[in-house]
Amino acid sequence: MRRAAALVLLLLATPAAAAPPVAVAPDFPCAGCVLRLPAHPDPGPRPLLVALHGDGGGVAKLVRALETACDQAGVILLAPRCPRDLGCTAGSFWQWLPTAGHDPAWLGAQIDAVAAREPVDPARIYAAGYSGGATYLGWYVPTFPTRFAAVAHLAGGAPLGGPCPACKVPVLFLIGGVDPMIVPYTAPLRRYYEACGGHELLWQTLPGVTHEGILDTLAAGRARDTLAWLLARPAACAPALPDAGAGAGARDAAEAANAAALETLPAPPLDPAARPAPAPPRARPAAGCVCAYDAASPGAPVLAGPALLLALAARRRRRADRS
Repeated sequence: MRRAAALVLLLLATPAAAAPPVAVAPDFPCAGCVLRLPAHPDPGPRPLLVALHGDGGGVAKLVRALETACDQAGVILLAPRCPRDLGCTAGSFWQWLPTAGHDPAWLGAQIDAVAAREPVDPARIYAAGYSGGATYLGWYVPTFPTRFAAVAHLAGGAPLGGPCPACKVPVLFLIGGVDPMIVPYTAPLRRYYEACGGHELLWQTLPGVTHEGILDTLAAGRARDTLAWLLARPAACAPALPDAGAGAGARDAAEAANAAALETLPAPPLDPAARPAPAPPRARPAAGCVCAYDAASPGAPVLAGPALLLALAARRRRRADRS
């Protein structure tokens, strides 16, 4: 009895293990971006996870969903905000993609800025995109396949990559079972990678989980499993040169392939949290809106993509004028 009491006193006197200290750098390397630098016993180069937010431009919810897993694993977390100064006024990566202000080299430049200041392992740079951010990665990863060692599509993704990449990037899909994006958008991206061949694919569907509910499941512990899967896959191809090094011709070809893909793909729905108020039943959506929703059937898009197609047409006219 005395020994049991002594053990209890010893446990109470022992301080709980402290969480590893974290340094947070807001607005680096870009306005509105968040960089988290967890302490780690290994002073050598560390993995980097680049997390792209969904529509609306806010990085906070995605950071909260991933930060604990990254801190515990000693992974640097970069959450860039879609750049408003380059025309991303809607705070949506995939809507920024076909505009005149889109810079294909922008994301790579943010990664390079972090790697120039922090000890980043070039063979362990990973990407995770939520919703609209995952859709943007459907273009970015096939276009710049040596930039990331592996990628996770969280409640999103669409096949916007054009030709199959020579570097076979491992791809994880984590999708809520009742997410409306699965059939029209995310499943076609899976089929794109399957048709290309050679890509390691992991498809995880969570029963009963909604589109936005993915963030809750990540914060509740699923982020640790997702991060562990990524970290087990170092880069199989040589580390990438800066994206701009591909040359103007390669970038133009990538944009042309992307434009062709966008013309045949309906616009992904907005993040549920960013959706406009439902229109009255039977009301026609306003001209130029990206996606409208019928109040009689919440969540069902009744118009998709006119603004996106107008932007593509304007780009083609500008290219014709310059030629």
